[in-house]
Amino acid sequence: MATEPSSRRRLRADRLRAPSERKSSSITRRVSTVPRKEPKKAARLRIRLRECVKLYQQRSGNDMSYPDLARKSGLSPDTIKKISNTRRHYNATLHTVERLCAALEVSLTELLEWRHD
Repeated sequence: MATEPSSRRRLRADRLRAPSERKSSSITRRVSTVPRKEPKKAARLRIRLRECVKLYQQRSGNDMSYPDLARKSGLSPDTIKKISNTRRHYNATLHTVERLCAALEVSLTELLEWRHD
């Protein structure tokens, strides 16, 4: 066994003793009596792409597919697919969101919503 600092050796030897025989040490762990708080839930912005495409279709009377939206917004079809996938979180830039708003003729508040995980 490699040489250990004396404080570690004392602490290790102290753990092997019965509780009544243990020395008080400044290194021992203290148990908090304060109840732990629940961890905060993360809040994320969700892009409501499907809902806004339906809203655009109702307002304009024109059908719009994702390739049409990609053409109109100047984004790649792959980016549109990644954003529309609700199972995974896509980290879109503000520029991307602004392009979607312009193409769908909606405001930022209509396109984005807070989601608490």
